[in-house]
Amino acid sequence: MAAKLERPVEIVRRRTYTEINELLRTGSADAGLICTGAFAAGQDGLGFEAIAIPVIGGKETYRSFVITRRDRGLTSFGDLEGTVFAFTDPLSNTGFRYVVAKLHEAGLHPQSFFSRFLFTYSHDNSIEAVLDGIADAGSVDSLVWDELVRRDPTLEDHLVIIDQSEDFPINPVAVGPGIQLELRARLTSAFLAMHGDPAGREVLFELGTDKFVQPTAGTLAGYEAIARSWRDLSSISLITGTGAR
Repeated sequence: MAAKLERPVEIVRRRTYTEINELLRTGSADAGLICTGAFAAGQDGLGFEAIAIPVIGGKETYRSFVITRRDRGLTSFGDLEGTVFAFTDPLSNTGFRYVVAKLHEAGLHPQSFFSRFLFTYSHDNSIEAVLDGIADAGSVDSLVWDELVRRDPTLEDHLVIIDQSEDFPINPVAVGPGIQLELRARLTSAFLAMHGDPAGREVLFELGTDKFVQPTAGTLAGYEAIARSWRDLSSISLITGTGAR
């Protein structure tokens, strides 16, 4: 990327999705590969724009998987009442919003449905929390799950998926509202052309990604649907004050 942009490139990481959004909002980061849920929230209130989306395994979508240990004897989402549940991040689409929205549609609230819930701040951590018995169940990104199972197929000997969402648009490369137009154009071009470049293909291989493509109208509509869900849940205080208890 540094070669394509003809300028130094620094990779920054933060613990929470909110911190990443703040980097983009303030211009402390020029672009970010961010969670779909965090992007939808940022697009809605912070002026974020998707410039490229990854294609993984030939797909531009992913799902939320609700997982539990096989030996817990839980077989459906309804069985999770009274359990300890691992969420990923308060801005995660698959690791939080999906489950909260599902409960809301049934007239339920996470604080009364679960005996306790916690935030792990990564999908890997949520899977580990369920595996180690820290939580009875958790909701995770299907892409992360598939990759971890690919690396260690024995994971499925201990954990099982008991619920999954519909398809969601995949997490985008996003830019904030203050980015210079020239840099935005060069970043977009670099991502979209990556699969046609030998060095770029090496990067894509390391990322487990086929290529990056432009967001379609359908993808953008999917992001907007998630943004509407955030607004609806926020308006009834379902996603505010979401600390573990």
